[in-house]
Amino acid sequence: MAEISTYRQERRRFWNEHISEWQNSGVTQSAYCKKHGLDPGLFSTWKKRLSEDYDEIPDFVEVPLDFVSNNGVFLELVLGGNIRINVPVDCPEALLENIFRAARGAMC
Repeated sequence: MAEISTYRQERRRFWNEHISEWQNSGVTQSAYCKKHGLDPGLFSTWKKRLSEDYDEIPDFVEVPLDFVSNNGVFLELVLGGNIRINVPVDCPEALLENIFRAARGAMC
């Protein structure tokens, strides 16, 4: 998990520096992005993300389930977008489908 947190901190620092430089530059956002080879869409996303009103997505979310594993053995599923899910190996199929559906929604 330390690697993911470090990566997030580096990305946050990178975009925070560019947004601060842009705000002090006196040029349009589009011109700044073009000059620095930045994607304007990502720039806007990070500008919003770093604003005071943005609530950062937590690194870890525990989801309570109405299921208790009988053996305590878990399978870790690693999905794109830095999503890791630990699922009991004796998890009911219907619950596993719901977990995948929720993870797919989080990745979009």
